[in-house]
Amino acid sequence: MKMRLDVVVLAAGRGKRMHSDIAKVLHPIGGQAMLEHVLHSVLELGSLESDRWGLAAVHLVKGFAADQVEAAVHRAGLERAFSEQGLALYWHEQQTQRGTGHALMQAQQALCAQGHSLVLFGDVPFQHWGRFQRLKTAAPFSRPFLMSPRATGGFCAGLKAHKSAASLKKKMQTMRNDESRRSTAA
Repeated sequence: MKMRLDVVVLAAGRGKRMHSDIAKVLHPIGGQAMLEHVLHSVLELGSLESDRWGLAAVHLVKGFAADQVEAAVHRAGLERAFSEQGLALYWHEQQTQRGTGHALMQAQQALCAQGHSLVLFGDVPFQHWGRFQRLKTAAPFSRPFLMSPRATGGFCAGLKAHKSAASLKKKMQTMRNDESRRSTAA
């Protein structure tokens, strides 16, 4: 039996460092908004054949300039393209920007409990085809995972970084303890 795979695209950020009133994901690169590039990559992922998993749904988290983001996806014909592939596109809104984790929480309730989730950033437009090819044979996954250009090999939080998670957790706990000691000593 194929495992269900949902894709979550985080597109809620403002992009304050860009000093623009345009949502970060709508800035054009090569004549298309960054978000369009990401969603075209998701369409490519949906067209991959895998005997281990099947892409079932796409969840798009919008936030800053939410109406503009939704309109851009509609204008680009991406809703129709997902529908033609048999993929549902669900919209979720992060009304107050409180970071990446909070944005992901907006889609959490809609994700399939029996499947897995691939999280993509809407402002990372050029996902490498080779990473998607590796994803094709990577399942079944042990937990939700993140596809990030910052991660070794492109995947983290479930495929590659899980062995180092314990040491990272230990380092974070040590940092919290040090902070706590400093604040009580002051």
